[in-house]
Amino acid sequence: MDQCPSSPYPNSPRSVSRLPQYGNPSASNHHPSNRNMHTQLWMQNHYFDGNYPSPSPSVAPSVMSNLSCLSIPDDVSMLSVNTQMSGVSQFIDRRFIHTPNGQPSSASSCVENVDPNEKNEVNCQLDEMLNAISDAEMQVRDKAINVIRMYFQRYNNRNLNRTKLKKLIDAIVRLINEFLPDVQKYRQLRELVECLYNFSTPTWIDVLRELLIEQGEHGPLSSTLCRLFEQSEERINLLVIHIIRTLLSDTRYMASVNVVKRTARQNAFLSKLLERIRNLLNNFEHAIFYVDVLRVLIKGSNAHKQFVIENDGMRLLLKHMTPRPNQHPAIEKLKYSVLRAIYSLISSEKRRFSEHFVECEGIDILARELSSRYSANIIRLTLEIFCCVSDAEKLKSRKLDDPLKMVLLELGRKVDSVSTKAATGFICNLAGSNLHAKEFLTNDGAIPILLDLIKQCLTALHCTQPPTTAEKRADASEILENCLIALVNLSSQSNSARASAFKTLAMQPLNRETLFMIAGISQYGGKDNQRRILTLLQRMCSFDMKLLDEMKCYDDLPKCLFHCIWSNALMCNEEKTQREREIVEKSFNILTMLLTRNASYAEYIISIAKKDYNLFSLLNVVNHVETCILILSFIDLMCKDERFRLYYGADAEALNIIERCSRSTASGLEAIGVSLLKKFRLESDDYVPTLVGVLMESDDYQMI
Repeated sequence: MDQCPSSPYPNSPRSVSRLPQYGNPSASNHHPSNRNMHTQLWMQNHYFDGNYPSPSPSVAPSVMSNLSCLSIPDDVSMLSVNTQMSGVSQFIDRRFIHTPNGQPSSASSCVENVDPNEKNEVNCQLDEMLNAISDAEMQVRDKAINVIRMYFQRYNNRNLNRTKLKKLIDAIVRLINEFLPDVQKYRQLRELVECLYNFSTPTWIDVLRELLIEQGEHGPLSSTLCRLFEQSEERINLLVIHIIRTLLSDTRYMASVNVVKRTARQNAFLSKLLERIRNLLNNFEHAIFYVDVLRVLIKGSNAHKQFVIENDGMRLLLKHMTPRPNQHPAIEKLKYSVLRAIYSLISSEKRRFSEHFVECEGIDILARELSSRYSANIIRLTLEIFCCVSDAEKLKSRKLDDPLKMVLLELGRKVDSVSTKAATGFICNLAGSNLHAKEFLTNDGAIPILLDLIKQCLTALHCTQPPTTAEKRADASEILENCLIALVNLSSQSNSARASAFKTLAMQPLNRETLFMIAGISQYGGKDNQRRILTLLQRMCSFDMKLLDEMKCYDDLPKCLFHCIWSNALMCNEEKTQREREIVEKSFNILTMLLTRNASYAEYIISIAKKDYNLFSLLNVVNHVETCILILSFIDLMCKDERFRLYYGADAEALNIIERCSRSTASGLEAIGVSLLKKFRLESDDYVPTLVGVLMESDDYQMI
C-alpha cells in the first residue's frame, strides 16, 4: 500500500490519525497482539466522547429521505417526498462534521480546488475502513461500522476511488449476511443497513448501481437487499425499501433497474410488500414508498399483477383511497402513488384486471373521493383510470351517475388536454354500451359540452396564427374523435333518449352552426371522422327537416359533400372499403335531402355538379356496382331539372356511359340505366345504337 501523507489538519475527521493505522493485512491484521493494539487505538479515539458538547435535536433522531433530491420521471412517484425515518441516528459529533478552511464541504464545490494530497489521504482511509470492517475482532468491526456509517452520511466528495468503494460495500453486504440470522446482532445489523442506506444517497448511488450491474440479479447485493426486506423487522425494513426505491427511481439507468426488478419479482417479496402496505393504512408517509415499489414491480408483468390481485392487492390499494377524517399533509401524495399503482395494475391487454377493478367498486370509490378538490395530477390519473376500464363488461349494466357527473364537472372546468382525452374517452365508450349512461348524459348536459369541445378542437386544428404544434394537433384530433363517437352513440336508434338527444343537438343555433362547421371541414378530418360527421348530419336532418332550410346558408356544404363523394368513390373499387362506401352513401343521402327540400338550393347544387364535379366522369372510372347505382340515382334525381337534362342530353360521352350501364348484367344498374335513357329521350323508335352499344353486345367486350 502507498504511504499515506500526514494530514495537515490533525483535528480533521478526515485525518489518518482518526482511523486505525493498518498496514499490510497479511503482515499485521491477523497477529493477536497487533489486533489488540488496533482495538486500543480505536477505543481511545474520541469520536464518541459522550462529554463532548453536541447540539440537542429539536426533533426525534431521524434521517430524511434522500429521494426528494431525485428526479423520477417514469417509474417512481414524481412528488418530492421528504419523510422522516424515526430511529435512525442523524446527529453526530461536531468534530466529525467540522470542515477546516481549504477542504471541500457539502456547501462548496467537490470538484474544484481539491487538494491531491487530501484525495490520496481519504483513499487511504478507505483501505483502513476495509481492513477494520474485515477484522476478526468484534470490537474493531463495531467501531468501523460506526465510523463508516457517519463518514458516508456527511462526506460528499465524488472523487473517491470507486473500486475501493465497491469493495467496502461488498464487505458490508458480507457482514449483513453473517448477522442476518442472529437476532442478538440486531444493533450491528441495523447500523450496517444504515451504511448501505448512506450509499444510496445522490452522492454515492452511481457506485451502488455499478456494483449491481457487475454482480447481476443473482449477485450478493441484490439478493441481500431482497432477503433483508423479507426477513427483517419494521425499522430495518423501512431502510431497505428506501434503498430499493432509490435504485428503481431513475429510468436512465435501466440496467441496474432491471437487475433489482428481476431479483425482487418473487412471490415472497411481493407478499411482504402487500403485508407492509396493509399494516401502514394509517402511516401515510411510509406507505408511499412501499406502494411505489409495488407499482414498478408489477408494471408490464401480467403474472405479477395476477399474484397481487389474488392476494387482495386491488382492494388493499383502494382502502388507501377511502376518505380520512383528519387531512394529513402526506395523504394527497399517498393517493397519487396509489392511483399510479392502480393504473399500472389495470393497464394490460388482459381485460380481467379492469373487470376486477370494477368488481371491487373501484369506479364508485374514486368518484366519491374526487367529490373533494384535489390536485390536477390526481384528477388526471383518476380520469385515465376511468377511461382505461370504460370498456369493461361489468360496466354495461351499472348505474354510473356519480362518476359521470364528476367527469362532466371536470370537462366543464376546462381541464388539461390529457384529462380531456381521458374524460371524453370514458364518455364515448359508455355512451355506446350503457343505456343508463346514455340517458344520463343526454339529459344532464353532456351534448353542449361535447359540441363546445368540438369547436375548440376545430379551432386548434386549423389555427395558423400562432401555428399549432404537432403535439397539440394530435391531442385535438383525439379529443375530436372521442366527442364525435360520443355524439353518434348518444343519437343511435338503440337509445331511448334519442329524441331528446336530437332536440338538444338542434335546439340552439350555436349547436347547429358547430355541426355545419364540422361538415364544412369533413374532408380534412380523416375517413372515420368523415363517416361520423355525416352520420350525425343525416340523423339530424331526418329528425328535423327544418334544419335543411338552414343549411342553405352554408354554401360550402354541398362542395364538401361532393368532395367526400369524389375522394372516396374511387377507393370503392378495392376490397375492404366498407367505410368509404358508407361515406359516399351518406353524402348522397344528405345531398338528396337538400335537393328535394329547397328549389333555389337545388339549382345551386346542380350548378356545382355541372361545373366542378362531373358525376358522369366519376361513373366512368368506378366499377363497384352499388356505388354506380348511387351515382346514377342522384343523376336521375337531378334530371327533374330540364336544364340539366338538356345540358347532358347533348353530351355524347355522358350518353355513352348511361347506355353502357343500361346494358349491364347487374339488374339494379341496368334498370336505372334504362330509366335514365328514357329521360334523356334516347329510347325512341328511331334510336340508332351507338358504337359503344354495339361493342357491349359483343362477346369480347368486358364490362366494368
